[in-house]
Amino acid sequence: MNKQSTTSIRNKFYLIQTILLVVCIGVPSTAFLVLYMQEPSDVARKLVEIVSYCFIASLVIGIWLSLYLVKHILSPLYKVTQGAEKITRGQIEHKIELDRDDEFGRLADSVNKLATALITANQSLEQKVHAKTAELEELNSNLEQIVEIRTEEMQRAIEQAKQASSAKSDFLAMMSHEIRTPMNGIVASLDLLKQTEVNFEQMDLIDTAKSSALSLVAILNDILDISKIESGKFELEQAEFLLSETIDSVVKTFVPSTMELGLIFEVREQSDMPDKMIGDPVRIRQVLFNIVGNAIKFTAKQSERVGKVVVDVSIESETDDEYKLAITVKDNGIGIHQQVQAKLFQPFKQAEKSTSRKFGGTGLGLAICKKLVEMMRGDITLTSKEGVGTEFCIHLTLKKIKESSENLPPLFGRELHFIECNPYLKKLTRRLVDYAESEGGEAYCHEWQTISNSAEMQLLSGTVILMLGEIDPHLDALHAFEAMVCPDGFKVVAVERNALEQLRSLCPKMPALPIKPLTKFQFINHVMAEQPIVDELTAHANTNIQTSSQSVDANINLGHEDVLLVEDNPLNQKLIKKQLKVLGIDPAVANDGYEGLQAFKNHSYKLVITDCHMPNLSGYDMVHLIRQYETEQGLTPTPIVALTGAAMAGDKEKCLKMGMNDFLSKPVQTEELKRVVHQHLPQ
Repeated sequence: MNKQSTTSIRNKFYLIQTILLVVCIGVPSTAFLVLYMQEPSDVARKLVEIVSYCFIASLVIGIWLSLYLVKHILSPLYKVTQGAEKITRGQIEHKIELDRDDEFGRLADSVNKLATALITANQSLEQKVHAKTAELEELNSNLEQIVEIRTEEMQRAIEQAKQASSAKSDFLAMMSHEIRTPMNGIVASLDLLKQTEVNFEQMDLIDTAKSSALSLVAILNDILDISKIESGKFELEQAEFLLSETIDSVVKTFVPSTMELGLIFEVREQSDMPDKMIGDPVRIRQVLFNIVGNAIKFTAKQSERVGKVVVDVSIESETDDEYKLAITVKDNGIGIHQQVQAKLFQPFKQAEKSTSRKFGGTGLGLAICKKLVEMMRGDITLTSKEGVGTEFCIHLTLKKIKESSENLPPLFGRELHFIECNPYLKKLTRRLVDYAESEGGEAYCHEWQTISNSAEMQLLSGTVILMLGEIDPHLDALHAFEAMVCPDGFKVVAVERNALEQLRSLCPKMPALPIKPLTKFQFINHVMAEQPIVDELTAHANTNIQTSSQSVDANINLGHEDVLLVEDNPLNQKLIKKQLKVLGIDPAVANDGYEGLQAFKNHSYKLVITDCHMPNLSGYDMVHLIRQYETEQGLTPTPIVALTGAAMAGDKEKCLKMGMNDFLSKPVQTEELKRVVHQHLPQ
């Protein structure tokens, strides 16, 4: 609270004294003076003189009394007050000099003692502050030393971690090269062996050996992928691709195994989902391949019910620039216990210790999938119940394609007539109708009982599809449909894949649309083809084995091309040379980079295939010198393909940066080698 404004005691004393003088003396004197003015007399004059003298005497006495009071009462009080004010303002060293033995003296002594106590307390506080400050400075100094020590330890740990990571990367790169080099010999030998005349039993053994070899390469790739991701060197491609084609490529891979295992395999795609997107199709395919493969693996061989795997693809949401994609893979397999679900996405972890023995695998697949999906700004969710089944939901973020012009959909203006014969296929029929209409087609549904008893069939145009499914329960409908005349229509029968052989035997000329699974990509391609469909996946087992001469004739014979093969490993040298001969190429061979450089300078080759890690002169250095020689001589750059066991992050980029045109990682299959040769050799 603010103190009220007051005048000093001295001023108040002077004011009271003046008032008393005026009242006690001034008033009577004034009265006498007035009386004297009215009736002047001697008595009045005497009284006025007396009063005047009294007034002067009183005034003198009052002044003296005031001075006395000021000196002996107010002045000491003023000193004490001024001293106390100085002390309160922080001048605690100030002393009140008042040599009196009355109340004012004792008050001054009390104030001085209070000031002395404050000085003592202040000095004690300062000592404590100094002591604490010294302690804090010591603690701060110790803390700085500790921080410096911890920083040095952390820097050493980081450096050790970097060295360990570098050592691990170097080790993996070396092991990749060392493993892929003999694996190239195995896979190439099996490829070449398949080109010879072998019986079915031998072909089965060859396929088994090649599958095992490629499985080993897949495990190696998983380990390299984990290493790349953990080191931060893994980069996703951002390219335009067809999502439905990516889905289809995964589905086609698993169709033979699901048919062999007797599983129901279905694919459901959102009909109005845009097809083209921007992302990394290779890594999306890798994720789907792993998840779907696990679903099939853990759903097969069930005695109590038929195994079923369903893949559902849809768009969750979208913005102006991107899509939120959801791919659900659901099965009714063995399921996963609640306690072990969390560790499924950890490297080298599986649901139980016996899993690797019973089902195979390293436990890397799901860990890689999770990391890849997270790099695509998505996640993987898992819902499972032991003994009931499992559902994985993959969420991805993919960019939109900004098309400059509107292209007509592939089925624009086409008519498609679906004849429903099997009531169990009604949902599939509705989905195919949605597929057709989403691609610009005009789709119609008809009941078999209605259309078979009328002449309406002859009026149908476009593609006419009989939704049959199983053949035996609807054999009469199949024969009736085959006999019906449809002048303006192209007749197709939709049957399950395990019934394709039966359909071929009953109706050899009837085109088939294989279902379960049937992707949107397959459906659109089959409808646009309008020709008898050959299902390569189902017919593979009945394909006759070709002789080596027939195999060579099956490829486009390029004739003798000037190709230089630079390879230091004699076994790989021999096998790659034979693979090229299968393609109609007889290459020249150099044993290292130095021989390759000399051979290139002595002869004008149209293609150079080289290893990268070789003695005397590496492939990198050889290519650098070749490009330098071409520049000096004014020659057109020759296509150079790297053929190496290196598959770590940056190896491909390094090859391209050094001036090579393409990159093949060992083991190289004949088909991959053929693709590269066809791409870079002039036809």
